[in-house]
Amino acid sequence: NLAISKVKTCKELGEPEVFEQLFDAYSSKLYRYLYLHLSSKEDAEDALSTTFVRLWEYVNGNPKAAVKSISALLYRIAHNLVVDQYRARKPVVSVEVMLEQGIEIPEIKALDMNKQAEVSFVLKAFDKLESDDRDLLVLRFVEDMAVTDIAEIHGITENNASVRIHRALVKVREIVTQPSK
Repeated sequence: NLAISKVKTCKELGEPEVFEQLFDAYSSKLYRYLYLHLSSKEDAEDALSTTFVRLWEYVNGNPKAAVKSISALLYRIAHNLVVDQYRARKPVVSVEVMLEQGIEIPEIKALDMNKQAEVSFVLKAFDKLESDDRDLLVLRFVEDMAVTDIAEIHGITENNASVRIHRALVKVREIVTQPSK
């Protein structure tokens, strides 16, 4: 661990003996993190291997880059792999479909019939959005996350997150105001 604690650049991190120590120090922690998120031994093992492969590719592709936190870098790579796994295997279910299947959303159920119809209309428009736009709107307005947190999750600037959220809202508005065909 002594060699790992002195690492300041990707070039130093890419040295075989340092990388080996890094694997020994973090592999069990990362495996546990991945297993908790992926719930499969095989998926967790694959993701762990891929995490270190991506780290190796990153440090060798950016030898002069500074390493502020090895732990943060490793967990960010692992987190991105978890997100990729979720996206690959998790089918997108619309709120409209959930309502049709009898899954109740209390806030919608409490509305009067006219408001329920309006919500249903907006949800249909929402389902027509691209998944990234839906995700941004869900994080902002359903999960009530700050734009700063959304930007960090998506790896974009705060300004970019604000602009993308605004554009997604504009798309919903356009869909809602379009005359039906």
